[in-house]
Amino acid sequence: TGTPIVNRPTDLFTPLRLIDAHSTRSYYEWCKHFAVYGGHDDKEVLVYKNISQLKKLLHGHMIRRLADQVLDLPPIIRIPIYVENTAYQKRLYTKLAKELEARAGEITEQKTNPLVEMLKLRQVNDAPELVDPELKIDKSYLNKNAKLAEIISYIDEFVASGEKVVVFAKYLEPLKTLYKFIATKYKTACFTGSMSDAKREQHKKVFMNDPECKVLIGTIDAMGTSHTFTAARVGIFFEESWTAADQEQAEKRLHRISTNGTVRFYTFLAANTVDDRVHRIIYEKKATSDYIVDNIDVRHNPEALLQLLGNY
Repeated sequence: TGTPIVNRPTDLFTPLRLIDAHSTRSYYEWCKHFAVYGGHDDKEVLVYKNISQLKKLLHGHMIRRLADQVLDLPPIIRIPIYVENTAYQKRLYTKLAKELEARAGEITEQKTNPLVEMLKLRQVNDAPELVDPELKIDKSYLNKNAKLAEIISYIDEFVASGEKVVVFAKYLEPLKTLYKFIATKYKTACFTGSMSDAKREQHKKVFMNDPECKVLIGTIDAMGTSHTFTAARVGIFFEESWTAADQEQAEKRLHRISTNGTVRFYTFLAANTVDDRVHRIIYEKKATSDYIVDNIDVRHNPEALLQLLGNY
């Protein structure tokens, strides 16, 4: 059960091997057959190949039933919210981007993971205090963090209209800062990997059963699977995970058969930054996996075409 392709088409090597669907001896051979490599340390996938063969192989050994085909699920709406960074964030972002560009050769030579370096750019958008230790989290902080200010504004709107809200984030630090600003206004539950299982379950029970508890905040890794938060019909993604599958699993915590009414998800993105590019890459990957797994062809699917063009 589950999604055959979580991140890359080459991930199919193991599940298909387990059922003797192919005879390729090694994962290395498999990857060389279905992908062209280059870039950083010659380990980045530049393009996939022989996809039609992979698709035929998978469909010959798979029975697939999507949740909305077998369950009477409520409608789901996904809304990206683009936020313009503050002048302070733009200056900090530009400074870091130039430093990374100047160090590109050094990063490659040291064989470090470029994504680790890029994380700092995401932090500028989500929690700039992690990059600038002189930034204080005080009354003026929201004038420096545009995304956080906008998310709080949306939470205020939803709570005022009687909704409960679940806020997801990939990393813990942005949630800590968010908590400092909203916990003084609303009863807020938490669900993160740094909490004990017992504490998490206690907070979950409070959110699900206490009408006064309006907000639940947590990390995608901790909340993303095996939990139900159907007391809320509104989900907010402070930042995106690196894969569409993680994102969809998080959505399923609210979008379940016991949900009453349409579920809305708002993904907050800092415009013209790495947020934008991560969003495009995630949905380009999703369009590829949709084509292989669910036979969704961009020629007959305008939404998938928009995803590939980066306009989703």
